[in-house]
Amino acid sequence: LGNFYTLSQKFEEAIKILKRAEKINKMNPELYYNLGMAYEGLNEKDKARDSFRLVLKLNPDYKSAQEHLIKLVEE
Repeated sequence: LGNFYTLSQKFEEAIKILKRAEKINKMNPELYYNLGMAYEGLNEKDKARDSFRLVLKLNPDYKSAQEHLIKLVEE
């Protein structure tokens, strides 16, 4: 559901759903990736960077998260 809201550019709603999901499973890199995308959509770059860093902590080979983090760090 969080992914749906992110893809629909309903970023605030996505964040609410994803933060609830985080309470259930903090070990899901996809959750943090979607959270990073939602924060990026709201131009909350610090929170987006933190989320993408969590993705890479859980899964260092997650290419999309690497790319988004590099882009945000370079801005």
